[in-house]
Amino acid sequence: MQKIKKRKIVSAKECKHDLKPHLELLFYAVDQGIDKYNQILSLFPVESRARALEANILNSKIIEAIQGSFSENWKFGKYRRFILRVNGYNILFKKLKNNDMPMNVRTKHVEAIENQYQLSLFENTSFSEVIEPIVFLGYKKDKWGTIIDTKLVYIDEGEIKWTISQSDITEEKNIVINPLSTNQPQISVRPQIRKGVKKSV
Repeated sequence: MQKIKKRKIVSAKECKHDLKPHLELLFYAVDQGIDKYNQILSLFPVESRARALEANILNSKIIEAIQGSFSENWKFGKYRRFILRVNGYNILFKKLKNNDMPMNVRTKHVEAIENQYQLSLFENTSFSEVIEPIVFLGYKKDKWGTIIDTKLVYIDEGEIKWTISQSDITEEKNIVINPLSTNQPQISVRPQIRKGVKKSV
């Protein structure tokens, strides 16, 4: 039986280096999408929300924000999966479980993604796409329904190998990005930022 080929294996350090020019904007765009989602969702009384309304609005607003920030790099793949291809990476967007694994219905395609197999994400593929690593940009919801803990998650062999959180990026650069601004990112230089403590700009 022929062995299934794997995509390029990468470490967290490699990912940070490769995506360094894009990580701040990537997290910022997701924050913008979440902010717009909160604004729209507030128009619907809790008791009047149909099933999947929240998920559909959130996904659409994140997609819209990513399309606005990376206008030349996005595409819809198989099964209408939204994919950002940037600097040699395929980035998928997904809600995460408490253990940081993406919430997916188990299929052969999902298993291929979680094992970094060279299975195309698109109907019409190129060789470069099937060797580029797949990374999830995920988020969680707390018990009040607030979106929290956005992070990059890299999975191989069906297990999480590493994650990169938004705080990892901002702490390394000693900056705080204002996700509430509707204009360009407002960045403040800070001498030190403690992990887990939110500060306003």
